[in-house]
Amino acid sequence: MFWVGLIDSAGSIQCNHWRKKSLQYRIVIDMHIDNLSMLKIIENHLGGSVRCSKNNSCVWVVDHQRQIWELFKIFDRYPPLTTRVQSQIAFFKECTQRKDVEWYLQNRDCKYNQRKGFAKQICAKDIKLLQHFPIWLSGFVTGEGCFSVRTASKDKNVTTQATKSFSIGQKHDAYLIKAIRDFFGGVNKVRSLKDNIYLWEVYRRDVLKSIICHCKRFPLLGKKATQLEDFIKDL
Repeated sequence: MFWVGLIDSAGSIQCNHWRKKSLQYRIVIDMHIDNLSMLKIIENHLGGSVRCSKNNSCVWVVDHQRQIWELFKIFDRYPPLTTRVQSQIAFFKECTQRKDVEWYLQNRDCKYNQRKGFAKQICAKDIKLLQHFPIWLSGFVTGEGCFSVRTASKDKNVTTQATKSFSIGQKHDAYLIKAIRDFFGGVNKVRSLKDNIYLWEVYRRDVLKSIICHCKRFPLLGKKATQLEDFIKDL
């Protein structure tokens, strides 16, 4: 369930072609090198392999189709909650059924055309009440959440009160960010930014404590867990 949230935030289901002769498939989670130990945990539990690059990134990859279908069984039980991943899954299934490179080349730029339909399906139920939502949320926060600590003065000799906030955003799926806000007890508006990005940012102490309480019950992993430890000091 945590893994599904991480896929929704930092992962992708990819269909590519090899020299326009055959199709290749893979599931990928691409993150900063600071999250290497977390991706290794995923590798140990779900298979695949972790590869590191020179640009301080590490990638967990599953590229065997049989193994991908096994992981899709997790999606069947705990569905992804973003229209992006739902669209990628639908396109993957269509490609594997057709096995047609020409069809893939003609339709790869249209894979997200059904976003509105997927949004309606996802919102048919109150997603906050889904069995897997709390643990999913910790995975999603691990990939998309941001714990910020700001000080008013840059002078190290001047003591100022730190301002703490939590923010989380998503492209296209306003319903998801609103559900996260409501789950944590937030009341402020979800902001609509350019390029269809929706962002929720909160400074209220009681809401921040609600977020921290959730993350203690359903722990974050990777670099975000370390950031949270620093964030909760003196809150």
